[in-house]
Amino acid sequence: MPERIGVIGTGAIGITVGLHLAESGVEVVFFTRNQRRARDVEREGLRLIVDHRHYHVYPAVMPLAEAKGGDLDGVILAVKAYDTARVAEVAPDALLDLPWLSLQNGLHHWAPLLERLDVERFTLAATSMAAFRVLPNTVRQTAMGTTVLGPHTPGTDTAVASFWARLLQDAGFPTVLVQDVWPYLWRKLLLNAVVNPVTALARVPNRGVVDVPDLRELARDLLREAYPVVASRLLPEWDLDHLWEDLLNLLAETGENRSSMFQDLQYGRPTESPWITGVLLDEAAREGIHLVRHETLQRLLEGLQVWQQVEGVHAR
Repeated sequence: MPERIGVIGTGAIGITVGLHLAESGVEVVFFTRNQRRARDVEREGLRLIVDHRHYHVYPAVMPLAEAKGGDLDGVILAVKAYDTARVAEVAPDALLDLPWLSLQNGLHHWAPLLERLDVERFTLAATSMAAFRVLPNTVRQTAMGTTVLGPHTPGTDTAVASFWARLLQDAGFPTVLVQDVWPYLWRKLLLNAVVNPVTALARVPNRGVVDVPDLRELARDLLREAYPVVASRLLPEWDLDHLWEDLLNLLAETGENRSSMFQDLQYGRPTESPWITGVLLDEAAREGIHLVRHETLQRLLEGLQVWQQVEGVHAR
């Protein structure tokens, strides 16, 4: 029998992963934050655009609070970092007995969830797959990327993580299973702390950071400034030059993508900056390092979000 997987979240990553899994033969159930969103998905379906291919699916969908876990084999967490606490609050107990996979940005937002979920059931992933929402129910995928995943606790049994690696590989996602995923999570946080604020504030797709000399230089300065804060958490071979090349390759691979932070500002949503740049600034403060550029971008983002809330406008 095919696996049956629940996907929490109908945003860019949730739709991308869910529809690829469905295409590979997995039965997918989407869980939404409320009944209104569930009805919208039931009525309109979900669409994924990949190159010139279009997938249009009318999936099983229900509010998360009404989820039944007995017939599922696992749960993929694909909501924004700031929504994780809400998921931890409303997810039925039956779901917490299953294997979980997080495909989220940022760090340190899982604490409320891990108060209810056994950490041995929790797999973390650092992914460079890229997609952005075109319409409320339509997503354009711009890169398959590579997904590196492993158990939350390094060195523990990888059986649960292996289950997720096989599912993603069968769905066409280049996937690597590791014993310790944390260096990859810190690497992603570092690169996100460069790309996301720059693209969000400049309102450019990822390729803009490469194509515009001033933005390219700013990105290099941001990477150079933050590197000492996370260097000890990375793999030894990831020196500053290596990471700069990685960043340029990422921007080239996902050139047409709009970063998640750019999309959040565009649609008047909160950003995940507290769990990306905020985590970086907290680590820097603990080490007595002052990240002037990152702190400035953080203040600009926070100020822009306050202005959007007050004025009721979007940063289109």
